[in-house]
Amino acid sequence: MADDESTQPATQQILDPRRIGLNNSGLDDQDIADVLCILHPSSKGALRVVEDTADTKPHYVLSRDPFGSFGEHANLDAQQTLIIEKSLFSSGSDLALRMSAPLISPSLGFVFGRNVGLSDIVFSHDTGKRISNRHFRIYLNRDGILMIEDMSTNGTIVDNTMLKCKDPNLPSNRMLESGSIINVASVGEGIKFIVRIPSRDGHRDQYEANVQAFFNRCHPVQAPVLVNRHQGDRHWKGGDKYNFICKD
Repeated sequence: MADDESTQPATQQILDPRRIGLNNSGLDDQDIADVLCILHPSSKGALRVVEDTADTKPHYVLSRDPFGSFGEHANLDAQQTLIIEKSLFSSGSDLALRMSAPLISPSLGFVFGRNVGLSDIVFSHDTGKRISNRHFRIYLNRDGILMIEDMSTNGTIVDNTMLKCKDPNLPSNRMLESGSIINVASVGEGIKFIVRIPSRDGHRDQYEANVQAFFNRCHPVQAPVLVNRHQGDRHWKGGDKYNFICKD
């Protein structure tokens, strides 16, 4: 066995963070209860978005050691790994959607788009104007499920499914899970993020209290949100058989 191990390559592949079990690396106790989800940049365009956001709205950026969670005890699924360029991890930063963050339009949740005055996270490098002023939003629905909704002209791709609010033949929204991939086409560089949802183990009560406060802030005239304790169990592995679309 020792001889076999000695013949393994000296360099290790960079693995998709979706397949890594230590998904709370870099989060302190407050962030675990406050961060709805983390968006990990997996394209150069997405990395530029994170870098720009760090300059303009640092409360949306989670800085960390990009390789700190790639330890020997990580739970990897070798059959569903994705090779990602090491250079994309150079900044060691992700977007973190914190419920405590100020929102431009609280009733919409976290808005992503080209217009600085309308979007919480701005996609500024789009000379061809393929990205809409408000391109998509991420929000919690009444069941406490994390959702994404397209608000654009050209659409948003989530897990290889096109969402397009202006096409009645296509869905406009979709549930997000850990491992979901959000992809926005832009001129020159695509913008691609991988979703990570932190485990709430040990912080469930505070997380649920924060969700209630966040939902009340976004929808003050509606009934309290029903916090979904089992969203983490509703995974799909890439086939249409396990994909489903949630309507409000």
